Formats: sequence, structure tokens, C-alpha cells
Amino acid sequence: MKKAVIYARVSTKRQADDGLPVESQLDHCRSKAAALGLTVVREFVDGGISGTTDKRPAFQDALTYCAMMDVDYFLCWSSSRFARNHLDAGHYKGLLEKYGTRLIYSSTEVDIRTDDGWFIDAIGSVIDERYSRQVSTDTKRSMLKAARDGFFLGGRVPFGYVAVTEGKRKRLTLHPTEGPLIRQLFGMALNGWGTKMIAIQLNTQGLSMRGKRWGKGTVNFILKNEVYAGWTVFNRTSKGRKPNPPSDWVRVNSHEGVVSPGDFEKVQTMVTDRQPMNVGGQPRSNFAFTGLLKCGVCGSSLQTCSGSGRSKVYHYYGCRDSLTGKHRCAFKKFRAELFDDWMLGRLLDEVLTPERMVDVFAQ
Repeated sequence: MKKAVIYARVSTKRQADDGLPVESQLDHCRSKAAALGLTVVREFVDGGISGTTDKRPAFQDALTYCAMMDVDYFLCWSSSRFARNHLDAGHYKGLLEKYGTRLIYSSTEVDIRTDDGWFIDAIGSVIDERYSRQVSTDTKRSMLKAARDGFFLGGRVPFGYVAVTEGKRKRLTLHPTEGPLIRQLFGMALNGWGTKMIAIQLNTQGLSMRGKRWGKGTVNFILKNEVYAGWTVFNRTSKGRKPNPPSDWVRVNSHEGVVSPGDFEKVQTMVTDRQPMNVGGQPRSNFAFTGLLKCGVCGSSLQTCSGSGRSKVYHYYGCRDSLTGKHRCAFKKFRAELFDDWMLGRLLDEVLTPERMVDVFAQ
């Protein structure tokens, strides 16, 4: 009896691609296998993954299974289910041929082993990719129009806003309490406050970010987020999530901003000017007790930080929560190099003595 595996895929979780859900694909392939007298030994399904990528776990598992288990047939509904990238399709068809596994589409009677069948399949592969590219272009165009019309495109609602339903879509409007808080945050930045001091001030006033304390990283993220200037940004990444240069980004004025575009740009300049210079690498990798120390005042962990002197860079152990602005702590930073020398000396003098080590080895 000849062995076969079945592979099925849909591009989105909410709806089946091309109107054919996974179970229908599997049923068609099972019927095809029965008509050919094949025994289906495994079924593989990818849900919510585009066929334009080969990073599909079930698809890769199916190929590996064919290679390891001497599978005779690889069944899927159509060439578009196998791949929507004609280069990937050709590569993996070659692998199946190497494994001695025949590829069959249950939706057609075309035998891709023949010259005519190979030609039809090759043309179909190009058409599949063309269709996928067109869908991508149409989707971007629709998203761009929706943003220009002032609609929210989905995802997590930014702090400071609320999504208000309008028909089948939603719009971002300022949150009655969070919006003024974000405006206050930008106002402090425009007055020259650093991210750490902003976080400390907000926490001192008892103002939280949806129940969480502010830290300088969170403040910095908000100050750099263009959504607060009323913009929605497209084309940050290309295929494979490869970052695109900012010059290729598309900005759309889509909703009411918390601050004006001019003030937003001023804040960007001020934040950039306040950033410390990169002195080459993280100091934490150079010190023996990084990650092992706790603050004696508040119990938070200690982390390494750096400061520039006239001619060199100094490294310190400091209270993590205090450094990030989550609270004010009376713990005073101390030189990491000096502490390491002192602590290692104490360990050698009082803990790792020759007598203790002899006893440890004996035990």
C-alpha cells in the first residue's frame, strides 16, 4: 500500500482563504487519496499563515516526514495551498522529487510529471504569486484610505485614546483622563524634563499607566510614538519584517493628536540631545556581581550604570527602580570596580579559605 501525507493551509484565522476552509481541504484530499488507493499516514495543517513564506511549521514538518518516512505522495488542495511564491514552490517541489515523493493537487487532474502538466503547474505558480502580490497591494491601499478617512486600523488601543465604534469601523478619540495625562507628559518634556524625572513626578502624583508605575523606558516610548501627533505610519517593514529606512515610511494624518506636529518634533530633538553617548558595550558584562545584588532600602535589584568623567567612563551599581524612575530611593550609587575588588577580597578572606576548601573537597 502506498503511503501519503496531506497538507492544508489557510491564510487567516478568521476566514478561510479562497473560501475553502481547512476541513474541506482535508476532505477533498482524503477522497483523492481513497480514489488512488493510498493510505494517509499523517495530516499537517497551518492556520493563519501566508503561503508567500516558507516559515510554516506544519509545512516544514510535512517535508521532513516525507524525507524520513519514505512517503510516496504529498497531497494538498491546490498549488496555492502548497506555496504562493514561485521560487519557493520550485525549490520544495525539487526536494519532494529528491525524496521520491510525488506531489498531487486534489482539485485538478493535471499530472505535473508530464511536460504539459509541468508547464501548467509552473504558470499556475506564477499566477498564485501574482494574486498574492495584488492582494497585498489592495490591502495596503485600503488601509491607507481607511487611515486617511480617520478610522482606527486595529491592534492595541494606545494609552491616551479610546476606540469609538462607528458602523463597522472604529475611530480613535482622546480618553477623558488618559489624554490630558499624555498632554501633561509632553508638556514636561517641552519644559526640559528628562524621562527619568518625568516618571518620578508622575509616580509621586499617584498617576499610573493603566495600573502600572511609570518608568523612563515607558516615558521614552510614548514621547517617540507618532500616534500622539495624530499620525498613522505605514511601510515600516518590508517582506520578512526587514526594517525599511524612515525615508520610505508613509505617514497619514488620521486622528486628533495629543500634541501638535511641531511640538512633537521639538520633543524628538530634545530627547535625542539628552541621550547619553554610546561608550562601547554594556558594563554589566564586566562585573562579577551583576544580577546578584539587592537594594538594602527598597529590595529592588541593583544594576550597573555608567557616568562620564573628564577623561574616562565610570561604572556604578545602582537601584534599578530608582534608575528607571519608578520611585525615589535613598540608596546611593557606588563604584562597581571598587565594590567588586572589596567583595572578592572578603570572599577569599572569610569564605573561600584553604581550610574550608579542603573540607569541601573532602566531602
